[in-house]
Amino acid sequence: MQSLKASLFPAPPPRRTPPTLAVQDGSGIVNEPLKLGVSVTSPPPEASVTIKGLPAGARLTFGKRMATNEWRVATSEIANTSVIPPDEFVGQANLTAELRDADGTTLVKGAMRLAWAPVWRPGAAAVDIHAPPTGLRPVESSVRAITPAEINGFIQRGAELLESGDLLAARLLFQRAADARDPRAALALGKTYDPLFLKQFGAGGPIADREQARHWYQKSKEWGDPTAQIQLDALSAAR
Repeated sequence: MQSLKASLFPAPPPRRTPPTLAVQDGSGIVNEPLKLGVSVTSPPPEASVTIKGLPAGARLTFGKRMATNEWRVATSEIANTSVIPPDEFVGQANLTAELRDADGTTLVKGAMRLAWAPVWRPGAAAVDIHAPPTGLRPVESSVRAITPAEINGFIQRGAELLESGDLLAARLLFQRAADARDPRAALALGKTYDPLFLKQFGAGGPIADREQARHWYQKSKEWGDPTAQIQLDALSAAR
């Protein structure tokens, strides 16, 4: 009887949970990478997220640039993606995020705002980060604390960018992690300045800076990476 019932009235296929896209505003100080603040649940196969409205010159730590202010990021990477702002950018960016299926059809949209403020110094006038940027402002270096997972993400993505040939973008990510006193990041950052490494890499000229390389190798050694001494010795022997 049960078999007959099952053949006459087959069970309906399980319902797929509809995809969702969550967004969150973020803020930080000038030159600081910010979490994009986008997460996706139950995405369809081969779905991606398109980010629009980035400031000119901004980069994402994951994904691919599709246009001047537009990037496409895989749903598997979107939650770990950060925005690297243009140098000395102060102001806000109103971004949109679109979850798209494999055919490019938009399934869900969201909007968020990221803002970068200058480093405040005693006696300095307050700056409204919600106003449109009026130009570049030199500031002192300062960063917020970041988590070990973020540090690992910056180092991993920096290595990927370095391998793809984007040395300057890799340097920014290594710098962010090195500012958190990570010895691996300091060692990698030193290599992006090391004329010996850059010669093997096929770069040089103004990108190389022997003193910066020495500085970051020394920091890496102080923070616990014994292999940094090898780089210091090689740098000294090359003189």
